[in-house]
Amino acid sequence: MTNVKTTLNIDEEKWTNFKRATSSLYGGERTLSEVAEEAMESYDAVTAIRRFAEKRGYKLDPYPSLREIEDRRPTMPDSSVGILREMKNGRQNRISGHEQSR
Repeated sequence: MTNVKTTLNIDEEKWTNFKRATSSLYGGERTLSEVAEEAMESYDAVTAIRRFAEKRGYKLDPYPSLREIEDRRPTMPDSSVGILREMKNGRQNRISGHEQSR
């Protein structure tokens, strides 16, 4: 994985509190970058699910892309409008007892 160096504009008091909390929690063992990266990952649902599954011993296949989902979606031979029209006509024919022209 490639690291990216970036600049953020963060409220000075919040940054100071973050550094203080990081230092008191982890001492010199972890860098601010590691803690910030971990915090960002907590907002990434896919990563959280993968980590949870790995800890439980589940094997997850890669999630399908939207294109794959659309390609795998079943298709109807006719439009739903046409199917509903046939159903209504069939009901009407059964009730009236004769065939209707379409």
